[in-house]
Amino acid sequence: MKRFIVRPGWIRTLACVLAALCGSSAWAADKTWAGAAGASWNVAGNWSPSGIPGSADTAVIGAGATPLISATPASSIENLQNAGTLTINTGCVLNIDGTTSPVFSDAGTIVTNGTGYVSVNGGAAGGYLINQTCTLGNLVWNDAAAGNTMGIRSGNTATINGYFTITKGTFVSIDVANGPAALDINGTLTIGANGRL
Repeated sequence: MKRFIVRPGWIRTLACVLAALCGSSAWAADKTWAGAAGASWNVAGNWSPSGIPGSADTAVIGAGATPLISATPASSIENLQNAGTLTINTGCVLNIDGTTSPVFSDAGTIVTNGTGYVSVNGGAAGGYLINQTCTLGNLVWNDAAAGNTMGIRSGNTATINGYFTITKGTFVSIDVANGPAALDINGTLTIGANGRL
């Protein structure tokens, strides 16, 4: 029989580590739109499991769903799987950290009213910002590393009905073996000093 000696300091250390891990918001989750309490994005009961998606979560919006971001402060998520229609009202922002690829997936629509917009604040190097044909509203890409290359997966089309601003990073067609990708901008394209298209 083997005998293990556990010293009191180890127990305290282990307890602190477990408490930090279990209480951490770093555990990513999929939060799926249920719309049980209306159309507001910022109502916990509209998501399954219950709770507004946070910065480590992927928000999943199914076909036919129509959530609305109409309150400030800005909402922040990791990625968006959108097969429905997400509306962002004037003065509101959806921040997407986007450190994993793809940032946007599924063939949904994002409508931005007035000054509302989506801000993508990161990106996986060589990853997909847009993985499927979709329609977006006002969009800002601000790659935190300023050296990453992201873009549209080839064979797909992204339509931007509003402005598209590339503050930092390079936006391209990726995986060209599957055919060209298309970017249709029905608005203004702005490329900052550290951005490239």
